[in-house]
Amino acid sequence: MPYLKEKIENRTFVNTLTSCVNTNVKEFKKEEFVINYGLKKQTIGLILEGVANLIKIDIDGNITILEQLSEGYIFSEIFMCYMKDSISVVCATDTKILFIDYNLILKDCKMKCENHNNAVKEIFQLLLDKAKLLNEKISILSSKTTQERIISYLEFQQLNQNKKTILLPFSYSDLANYLSVDRAALMREIKKMEALGILKKNNRKITLYKQ
Repeated sequence: MPYLKEKIENRTFVNTLTSCVNTNVKEFKKEEFVINYGLKKQTIGLILEGVANLIKIDIDGNITILEQLSEGYIFSEIFMCYMKDSISVVCATDTKILFIDYNLILKDCKMKCENHNNAVKEIFQLLLDKAKLLNEKISILSSKTTQERIISYLEFQQLNQNKKTILLPFSYSDLANYLSVDRAALMREIKKMEALGILKKNNRKITLYKQ
């Protein structure tokens, strides 16, 4: 998301929000839980630095990665009200997060300032970006075979990273979780695809050749 990334780098977006909206910046350590959606806090979280995972924990304790949240991504319980399982955000790295009171964003600004209007526009852009990511995952998981899911995921990463050789944002265990496949089956399929010349792998760097 180069549009938002540029905003975060020059802090225009953050300064816009903090001028008239109730915000709070917190830092979290790797593997620290940020929020459990069962708490129903009325906030939107914006990743300023680092990476976190949105995870689902079912009644048997099985964990599924729903989404990876990197710089510029947002999360909130308002996106997850339909989920019956426990939904949490856990940090994959040390992470800095800006928390925004979205109830205040929806209200008219008492000062009638342009910053508040800009903040609403920025949040709307974030929601559009999130919808795009959700559509990507739906497209990936709609593929029937493990190979099709791998190819679909890598194609989206090539597009998003604007590179033929991409760096996986996941470990291979997390990637298998994200693709809803067994890790051993994932690694076997990747090895098979290497042998067929479909892709080339060097640790977490992968080149997918044109299909």
